[in-house]
Amino acid sequence: MSAETKAALDDAISAHFRDVMNGSIVTGYLLQISGESIEDLNANHWSALREVSEGQTFLTTLGLSSYVSNSLAAQMMESEA
Repeated sequence: MSAETKAALDDAISAHFRDVMNGSIVTGYLLQISGESIEDLNANHWSALREVSEGQTFLTTLGLSSYVSNSLAAQMMESEA
């Protein structure tokens, strides 16, 4: 990812978070993206990309990942009940 694209992504995430969370600032993020190309579809493959906040520590990324995983699991359990 180019430096310009990364800066635009960081700015957009910060602006969105600030809007949604009443002015709070971003201290870290984990953006997980999946996608497929025509070649992937034909081969039954998919691609994944992860982006994190600039300078974010591994422990912060791991914590965000665990939080998302646990939250999704809890939502799935609730919807099955």
